[in-house]
Amino acid sequence: MVQSLSHVNVKSATVSRQFISAVLPSRREPLTVIKLSTDVNCPAAQSLDHRPRLGELVACQFAGDGNYYRALVVNSHQELFTVAFVDFGNQEEVTRGMMRSLSQELKQRPCYAVRVSLEGVLPKPLTTSAAKYLNELVGKETPLTLDYSLLLSEGAILVEEGEDSITVNQKLTDLLIPQWERDLADNMDPTGKLFISWPV
Repeated sequence: MVQSLSHVNVKSATVSRQFISAVLPSRREPLTVIKLSTDVNCPAAQSLDHRPRLGELVACQFAGDGNYYRALVVNSHQELFTVAFVDFGNQEEVTRGMMRSLSQELKQRPCYAVRVSLEGVLPKPLTTSAAKYLNELVGKETPLTLDYSLLLSEGAILVEEGEDSITVNQKLTDLLIPQWERDLADNMDPTGKLFISWPV
C-alpha cells in the first residue's frame, strides 16, 4: 500500500486518462528480481494455450526491448490485446504470441507501479510543453513526493523534491492550456498580433 507522503519516481504518464504511474524507490531491488525472473524464464516457455482473459496476469514481451515483464490484460479487440505492465505503468497493444504463462510465485508478488489520479488535472489533449515536461520527469527519474487525502478518489498531489518544491499538478494544469488559448486571454491572435474586440 502506498502511503501519503511516499517518495516516488514517475515511470510513465498518460494525462489524457488523468493518471501517472509511480514506482516507489524503496521497491526497486525486489522489482529487479521480478524483472530478471520473468525475463529468464519466459522466452523459453510456450505461448499461452488459451485466449487471454480480461484481468489475467501474464508475462508479456515488451516491444521496446524484447524482454518479458508482468502484464495485466485490460482490453481485447479481435486478435489484439491491451496489456498494462504492472511494474512500470505503461500500456501496449500486443498479440497472443507475445504472452506467456506466469508462475504462481510471480503472480503473487505485489505490483510495483501505482496508478495515481492527479487532483485538479483535467483530461485534456496533451500539449507539446506538457509532453516535454512529463518526458523530463520520466527521463530524469525526478524524485517526487506523493501526497493524498484519506479519499484517494479525490486524487493525489505530486511535488518535485528540492528547493523549489514545484507542484506537478499545477504545472501540468498550466502546461495543458494550448498556446492559442493563452493568446486569446492576452488579446492576441494566433499570429501574435494584438486584436481588439468591439462590444456588440
